Amino acid sequence: GPDHAVMIKLAFLLLFCLCDCLGRPSRFFTQHTSAHVSRLFARPGRGAPRWCVEAKRRRKTGTDSRRVQRMLDAEEEVDWALIEEEEKAAKERQIEAMRYARAAAKGIIPNPGVGIDPLSAPQSAKELGIEDFGKARIVQWYPGHIHKAENALKDQLKMVDVVIEVRDSRIPKSTTHPKLEEWTKHKRRLLVINRMECIGSEERLKWTEHFRSQGVEVFWTNGKEGKGIDELLQAAIKLSGPVNEARKMRGLLPRAPRIVIVGYPNVGKSALINRLTKRRVVESAPIVGVTRQLRWVRLGTKMGGGNDGVDLLDTPGLLPMRQEDQFTAQKLAMCNEIGEASYLASIVAEEMVAVVNSTLGKRFLDRLRDRYGVEVPSVREDLHTFVSGVAEKLFAGDKEMAGKRILHDFNEGKFGPVALELP
Repeated sequence: GPDHAVMIKLAFLLLFCLCDCLGRPSRFFTQHTSAHVSRLFARPGRGAPRWCVEAKRRRKTGTDSRRVQRMLDAEEEVDWALIEEEEKAAKERQIEAMRYARAAAKGIIPNPGVGIDPLSAPQSAKELGIEDFGKARIVQWYPGHIHKAENALKDQLKMVDVVIEVRDSRIPKSTTHPKLEEWTKHKRRLLVINRMECIGSEERLKWTEHFRSQGVEVFWTNGKEGKGIDELLQAAIKLSGPVNEARKMRGLLPRAPRIVIVGYPNVGKSALINRLTKRRVVESAPIVGVTRQLRWVRLGTKMGGGNDGVDLLDTPGLLPMRQEDQFTAQKLAMCNEIGEASYLASIVAEEMVAVVNSTLGKRFLDRLRDRYGVEVPSVREDLHTFVSGVAEKLFAGDKEMAGKRILHDFNEGKFGPVALELP
């Protein structure tokens, strides 16, 4: 009778809800009962209720779409076929990107000369301007904290007197933000090239003459040992002197000079502040993304005409939203100044060896051979065999681990002073 049919429907409904709560262990049962439940609760001329269709779609696709929920709340017709097709295409793109990344890590490139962006279909290297980096994956890295820091810095720049830009001595051209000139055009600026120990004295002299020819005085520093720090502080305080002179003319008391230190990630900004203050006031480490917020630090010194100190503003590393020049992006990866998730270490290590080989030649190849006990081919196209050899000898064939070790040794100075860029 009718009561019996209602009882059967309720029993099926309870079983169905129980299986949905249990999740994966009961997937087999729910897949076989969902069709029966849909038929039991079908409405004449209208099909199964929406909650039945939605539950079936979630099990089939493994996702819970907010877009679908909004459509259901608005009593709109849901195009399930289109939604499932879009989700399937997105999964296929992710799988393709992962497959390509694995193939690149093993040195097996299905289509040489192709760069991979995980969020888009493969594009040709020629379209991207990566003719010399044919096997390289596209390097793009712009985390959310950098965007927030950029907006906060623009507000704080109104209050600072002097801007100190810090660059990496190995790649001075690649570690300057393209918009920094626009942001600080009305501010007094100092250029600091940190990690002076990472390049030779001849390269330092060439860069000094290059910047002087452009009317820019450059300060060379070593954040680890504190070299060049005192000269930098004296110059910054002297440069901020006119600010207090203007305040005095208006009948205001002098205040502490305000100095902001800006630059790319991991160029040594926080290490410089710790050296300036002679104590560890900000977190500093040789990895990308340690500093994530702007922070004011008081340097308690009487230098600068009776002022009660100097205010320093530490900032996170700033990067362009998009790396238009992939050669520059690769050099940032070589120097550990961009997130590791954005590149394949094995391929970047190959390119690093190729770039340094073009400047140092046999001396650099001999250092590599002596350190790893693996022969280094002089032909660029065969450099992948060197990384493969290091992987087989030290890491059981893992090319990514081999690439990370080579890049780590390069950044630790194990190969001696090496300049990746010259003026």
